[in-house]
Amino acid sequence: MTTTFTTSKWFVGTMVICLWAGISSAVEFAGGTGEPNDPYQIATAEQLCSIGSDPNLLDKCFLLVSDIDLDPNLPGGKVFGKAVLASRSSGRGGSITGTVFSGVFDGNDHTISNLAIQGKDYLGLFGELSGEVKNVRLVDVDISGSSSYIGALTGYNAGTVIQCSSSGWVDGSSHVGGLAGDNSGDIVGSHSNGSVGGSWHVGGLAGDNTGHIAGSHSSGSVSGAWHVGGLVGSNDGNITDSHSGSAVAGTYDYVGGLVGSNSASIIASYSAGAVTGNDCIGGLAGSNAGSISASHSVGGVIGSEYIGGLVGRNTGSVIA
Repeated sequence: MTTTFTTSKWFVGTMVICLWAGISSAVEFAGGTGEPNDPYQIATAEQLCSIGSDPNLLDKCFLLVSDIDLDPNLPGGKVFGKAVLASRSSGRGGSITGTVFSGVFDGNDHTISNLAIQGKDYLGLFGELSGEVKNVRLVDVDISGSSSYIGALTGYNAGTVIQCSSSGWVDGSSHVGGLAGDNSGDIVGSHSNGSVGGSWHVGGLAGDNTGHIAGSHSSGSVSGAWHVGGLVGSNDGNITDSHSGSAVAGTYDYVGGLVGSNSASIIASYSAGAVTGNDCIGGLAGSNAGSISASHSVGGVIGSEYIGGLVGRNTGSVIA
C-alpha cells in the first residue's frame, strides 16, 4: 500500500508500506516490558498490528490503554487477509502453520472497532489462542472466511476468554461463531451480538464447543445448514448459566435456540429466540444425546420433523 501523505505517524520518507500491513520492523510500544507485572502497553493500531508480525511476541503480556479503530477507510487502514494476531492456516494433508497466541492480552475494557477481514480460515482478531484474553470489546467487525474456524475474537480458542464481547457480522463455511469459531477452552462472562452465517457448526457465540462456556450469552441472528444454534452450533462440552436471544434459521437439520445439537451438558441455561428449520428442531436444542438440566426455552419453533418446544429429538436426559 502506498500513499502521498507525509505525516510522520504513518510514514517514513515519501513512500513506505504501512505497518498495519504487517512488516517486521520493531515498533516501540507505549510502555511496559511484556512481563506479567509490566505488560506491553498498546495505544495505537500500529502497535496492535505489530504484535502479529513478530512470533516472539506471542507469549508476552499486553494491556490495551486506548480505544483503537481499524477502519480500512482510515489513512493506512486495510482489509486484513488473515487474523491480525497469531495467524494460522491449514495446508495440504491437514497441516497447520503459524504460531498460537499463548500470552495474556487484557483489553482493559477498551474497544477495537471496525476490524475487517476477508480470508480463508482461522480468522478473527486472533487466529488461535491458548493463553488468556480478557476485557476485549470488539465493535462492528466485518469478517468473512471461505473455510473453517471463523470468529470475531478468535478462530480457535484453546485458552481462556474472560469478559469479552463482539458485535458485527461474521460469515464462513464451518465452525463459525460470533465470538469464537471453535472453543475447546473456557469462555466466561462473554457475549456476542450480530449476524452470524455459515454452513455447519454455526453459533451466535461459538460454532463448536468441546470446552466450557459459562455466564455468557448471544443475541442477533444466526443462519446455516446443519448444527446451527443461537449460542453454539454443536456442543460436546459444558454450557452453564448461559442464554441466547438470537433468531436462528437452519436450512436442514439440528437447529436449536441455544444449541443445534448437544452431546454433553447444558445446565441452568435458556433460549428466547425464534427457531426455524427442517429436521430435529428445538426451542433449546435441535437434538440432545447428552444431559439438559434446569433449562428452558420460550421462543417459537417451526420445522418439519422431530420438533419440540424444548428439544427436537431426545436420546439423552432432560431434568427439571
